[in-house]
Amino acid sequence: MAEKRSAGMNGITRIKDALFFLIRQGLWGVREDAEKYFPLSPEEWQAIYIHSRRQAVQGIVYDGMLLLPKPLRPPHALILRWTVNIDQWERINKQHIQVLCALNRFFTAEPAVPFEVIKGLALSCYYPNPLHRVCGDIDLYFGSSEAVRQAAQKLEESGVYVKYGANDDASCLIGQVVIELHPELIELHSPLIRKSLREWEKNVFCTVAPAIKPVYQDTTISVPTPEAHHLLVSTHILKHLLNEGIGLRQLCDAAILLKGLAQETDKQELERLCRRFGIWKWSCLLYSFLVEHLGLDESYVPFRKHYNTETLMTEIWESGNFGFYDERKGERPEGKWKNKLYTSRQITRKAQLFFTYAPAETFWWPTLLTARRIKELVIKHENHTEKNTK
Repeated sequence: MAEKRSAGMNGITRIKDALFFLIRQGLWGVREDAEKYFPLSPEEWQAIYIHSRRQAVQGIVYDGMLLLPKPLRPPHALILRWTVNIDQWERINKQHIQVLCALNRFFTAEPAVPFEVIKGLALSCYYPNPLHRVCGDIDLYFGSSEAVRQAAQKLEESGVYVKYGANDDASCLIGQVVIELHPELIELHSPLIRKSLREWEKNVFCTVAPAIKPVYQDTTISVPTPEAHHLLVSTHILKHLLNEGIGLRQLCDAAILLKGLAQETDKQELERLCRRFGIWKWSCLLYSFLVEHLGLDESYVPFRKHYNTETLMTEIWESGNFGFYDERKGERPEGKWKNKLYTSRQITRKAQLFFTYAPAETFWWPTLLTARRIKELVIKHENHTEKNTK
């Protein structure tokens, strides 16, 4: 039994190593020595394909696979299946670009509502093959709650149904593309930094240099400043890591953005902001991972102190894209209180793992979440009591 388990672990390690090899080739477009990892059996190639989809990096891995010598590539049937999947994502990305350009024209027309594109199409342009990045929603940042309301009202007046969220955000559907409207850029929960964080966001909103703005279909798109964008991507990874989980797609985004904006990034200012907002250690851990596992050249890292990345690797590998494939969690139980206990256990486990690197966030996020849940229960109880006394 022990021998079988050891053989199984060796197989998983072999697949993981080959996957990261292909990611590095796909990210940077540089051929590495493949003899250490290849050839693979058809079953191992199938596992590579499955894991790449779980981590939402199948386009990057596909590009890396095409850089292999032909004798080392997967069976033709899998290549064909893979190519069809990538073609679908190319079409989806093109649709997203069309919608984004239409939104840019819509919101820049009077009465104009300024916005920044964040994540997604704001950084996919730095990939060797931008259309091969697996995309999600189109996220637009408007700088304030009032601006989100103005944008939502303008959409509604044009006949678009807008759904309002609990945190002054909103969303809508245009064609088959989900659009999210955000009033805030960085999601950190410590009340000790909240005021200064919002003031800083306000000061840098729509101030990016024209030369950095992506251009799609002859349309120039506003994005955050390099320092703001690095903070956003880093804290977005931390948020999902502390919550349901995160996949390699977001880690690839962080790496590709650091390289793409290396010349434009004020490294000292970025480090100052990371220290100011309590994520310096977390950023060092993230950058260590990008260098060690994704092959990011150290010259692109704005600051660095080495940290052991084994725990981070385990969380990313096990959880998959946004935690959808994390088998450690088990099935979410039925019943209100069992469900809440299940969620609490997941949060507690993550907080124990990452408190060292982001102590303020790992404390305040679950604390404020718990307080909000208690408030909801109290309000619900009061409404129920009031209803029964009438």
